[in-house]
Amino acid sequence: INEDERKAGIKEENFTKFKYIKFSLSKDSKISDLFGKYSGDSDSLDGIKMTYGPFIEAFRDGHCLHLDEINLAPVSVLQCIEEALDTKVLSIEIIGLPLQKFVMHPNFCLIATQNRRTKLYKDKRESAGIKFLSKFQIVNFEEFTRDELIKIAKGMRDNIIEKKDRIAMDDNDITKLIDFHLELSKIKINDYISFTLRQIESCIEAFSKGENMYNIIYN
Repeated sequence: INEDERKAGIKEENFTKFKYIKFSLSKDSKISDLFGKYSGDSDSLDGIKMTYGPFIEAFRDGHCLHLDEINLAPVSVLQCIEEALDTKVLSIEIIGLPLQKFVMHPNFCLIATQNRRTKLYKDKRESAGIKFLSKFQIVNFEEFTRDELIKIAKGMRDNIIEKKDRIAMDDNDITKLIDFHLELSKIKINDYISFTLRQIESCIEAFSKGENMYNIIYN
């Protein structure tokens, strides 16, 4: 809170603690993974307890939920998300127990990200319907420029070397790594060969531990 809010008598405890929660989806994701599941509990009167998933936590308490790889999720999961956004109420029911309802908090924020449905992953990704996509403000990101990739890679390096006893890859090698990525992306060998930001970070991580970068890339 700022100085003006303090002077107005507003206290920090009056603000909602806003949290960022990330959950990665896949074709094996279940509704219970996202919303919650029941399990046995010997200390409970009815013998079971509910463990709430990330969606309910963010939906109920007003946090930011980031669902990564949204288009890998099964249709059943997407339908549950869509219903919750439509009704602004989540209902959890189990036979023999009272119906639990969760009202959407006004601060609830949902971010969904996905890669393009191309090449190797074209047939392995669900295509979210127009009605589902209408719940979101769509943002399409263009390919990173060379300078942007170098800046990102340097940021990865700086985050890694904050750990103890790590070796920092110099700027020249960072640039070579990015140029290798750009050259390889032009070569159409097959859809199984890729060298993305994920592999770049792995190379920087391994180098920081004293491993040979050329062996790292080759393997």
